[in-house]
Amino acid sequence: MSIDTLKDGRHRVRYPKGTLLHDPTRTTEYFGRGKEGRQKAVERDAEIKRSRLGRKQDKLQTPTFADLVTTYLKAKNGVVAKTTMDCLVSKFKATIGPFFGRIQAHQVTHEMLDDFVKMRLKTVKKTTIVRDIADIQAVLNFAIRRKLLPANPLTNYERPSRDDEVIQPPSIDEVRKILAHAAPHLVRAISISYSTGLRPGVAELFRITWDDVRLESRTILIRSAKKGGLTFREIPIIDDAFLGQLALWRNQDQGDGYVIHYKRKPIKSIKTAWKAAKRRAGVTRRLRMYDCRHAFASELLAKGGDLKAVSEMLGHSDVSMTTKIYQHTSRALLEKTIKNMPSLFGTDLVHKKDVPGGS
Repeated sequence: MSIDTLKDGRHRVRYPKGTLLHDPTRTTEYFGRGKEGRQKAVERDAEIKRSRLGRKQDKLQTPTFADLVTTYLKAKNGVVAKTTMDCLVSKFKATIGPFFGRIQAHQVTHEMLDDFVKMRLKTVKKTTIVRDIADIQAVLNFAIRRKLLPANPLTNYERPSRDDEVIQPPSIDEVRKILAHAAPHLVRAISISYSTGLRPGVAELFRITWDDVRLESRTILIRSAKKGGLTFREIPIIDDAFLGQLALWRNQDQGDGYVIHYKRKPIKSIKTAWKAAKRRAGVTRRLRMYDCRHAFASELLAKGGDLKAVSEMLGHSDVSMTTKIYQHTSRALLEKTIKNMPSLFGTDLVHKKDVPGGS
């Protein structure tokens, strides 16, 4: 299709024979002169192009989005970390799959993704939705590379702006309030997460068995999530009350099976139990179970804990990861440390009124 201007000033749209189904021999349409005529010609040209594209799309047959996801996950299995794979499988099964699964991949539109975003905004933050869209795009781009799809139908989709939020870790009082209203399995989960800093969830917390809890040597063995750090780590148990509580739970379970369980069955999620306990405790601010891990690290660093030791207990692959996540705490630690540096200037050389904040 093309637009040109005749010598008399009229604008013309040209296209191949067969473009118009109702008038297959027609190849030209004429419009008026000037800007108004030009605008009408441009609009008609765009309309014809959309019509041709729509007919091509109707004839095109591509795998459903669910089929592409299956192929994508199969290709990624063993390539990405198990925790990443588990997260992808869960997300595609619970959220993305039900929405897009039955649609042929080339028929997914920007408008459909708009509806998906609106649906997700009712329950999650924009940052989570941005990650969802990135996973959807990853599947479509993978399909193009594998020649399963001619083009990405969501190219140039504008993602929502992120709304990352720094969540302050729970105070000891908040943790105690939630514990007072928590189900027995959640009490164990919170207590261990807060006291050891492990990752709450299937990657670490739910994998702990009573064989890993070594009361005699006062340690808990944690098999680390596959994040590039140590394959396992031992966390010392210093708190006598926590040690006694572990001993009580072990006796209840007769020293057998998983430490975190529900009626002797392993569990995969405590989100519902956490939300219920938090609500009953009257803790209304945004707070996640994962923030118990942040509380562990923040408390240790704020009280002068060795950065490398804290990093190892968290299972970080590098100390720089710890400092990046806990910048606010490491700043406080730096200020506390630098106070030990003697001043070059005698107090008699500085007047308080000259010092910012002085009087």
